Amino acid sequence: MRLLASWSRRSKLLAIISIFATIPDAAALVDGGPMEVPITESGTKAGLVLIVLAACVSVVAVLFLLCHRLVPIIRSLNKGDGEFYYWWSHMDYYFLSLMIADLIQASGAIINSSWISHHHIVPGRLCTAQAVLKQLGDDGVAFSTLAISIHTFSVLFFKWSPPTSPRLAACVVAAIWTFCILVVVIGSSVNPGYYGPNGYWCWITEKYHAQQIASEYAWMWATAFLNVLLYIPLFFILRGNILVTGYHIEWRRTREKEAWETPDRSRRDTAIARQMLWYPLAYIVVILPIAIARYLSFYGHHVSFAWTVFADVLFGLSGLFNVVLYTFTRPSLLRTRRRRSSAARPRLSNYTDGSTTDLESGGITSDSTKPVAMGAVSILRHSQDTSDHSPTDEGIH
Repeated sequence: MRLLASWSRRSKLLAIISIFATIPDAAALVDGGPMEVPITESGTKAGLVLIVLAACVSVVAVLFLLCHRLVPIIRSLNKGDGEFYYWWSHMDYYFLSLMIADLIQASGAIINSSWISHHHIVPGRLCTAQAVLKQLGDDGVAFSTLAISIHTFSVLFFKWSPPTSPRLAACVVAAIWTFCILVVVIGSSVNPGYYGPNGYWCWITEKYHAQQIASEYAWMWATAFLNVLLYIPLFFILRGNILVTGYHIEWRRTREKEAWETPDRSRRDTAIARQMLWYPLAYIVVILPIAIARYLSFYGHHVSFAWTVFADVLFGLSGLFNVVLYTFTRPSLLRTRRRRSSAARPRLSNYTDGSTTDLESGGITSDSTKPVAMGAVSILRHSQDTSDHSPTDEGIH
């Protein structure tokens, strides 16, 4: 009897322990949590469904944009007329890289639908694939966004004229993806059990905390910081506060009525210039909630599941946001362009400072000593005005 009573008490204790073992740890409620969380509660499933839906929206948006660019190419090749449409400028290459990164990132999030159907994460190839897609996509978005920011800043602030050939941009994009792939290959080869269940999805496992920061978080945070660092002076140069004359930078005060206005600048120029400033803001807004959640989880603070869902839904919509920004701030890139020989590339003069704009490479050349604010905005205006009168679109792209 004593033996049966002892066994009964032991069974009850094990049952209680098993019940508590199924309760998710607070730290596991964010990406980077130390354990796999069972997906059984209706609220948990609903949250993951929202994340999957956000990723699906981004995938559809990105595929629509890419198809919009590829269909004219295919039609032209089928006609065999020797002329084809293509992504030709430096900025086109960076945006193409960004779109591919968004597509990879969203594809990784869609795999959550499998965990929802199984009520838990199933370790294996699909889990590893999700982890790899998440890391490739996150890093690719960060580096592609940074490339866009640096290119735009160099053209508008320093009046840099990119080479006519897009080889530089192609090399930058190749370097971005080579680095991203090496990070994945080296990390998984050197560290056993590198990818696996982590919270509600698969990613770098918790025992590799330092690698989580070094291989992904650091690049995301650095990109957000550099975006702010680059676009603050760009904001003021477009506003007319900063004047660049050769290597001399001058600060001047402007009245509120004079802000965003110069003798050669129209309201259209002002609108285009302001639209350019949405890029760093959009990236910061997208990654800020998830960055806060991950930072808090690293130091053992509780992060609610509702905040986790909100952060990942917003992060999953980054592809949609980038497509919308691309559509409204780079309208000339959405129009078809016929390839022209280098001898036929048009160049326009900036009437304010005598500089010329290389419309295909997207840069400007100048011997002028006049303020760059006028010439910089002139580039933007030419990209809009000339695109309606020529088969070749122009601009800073």
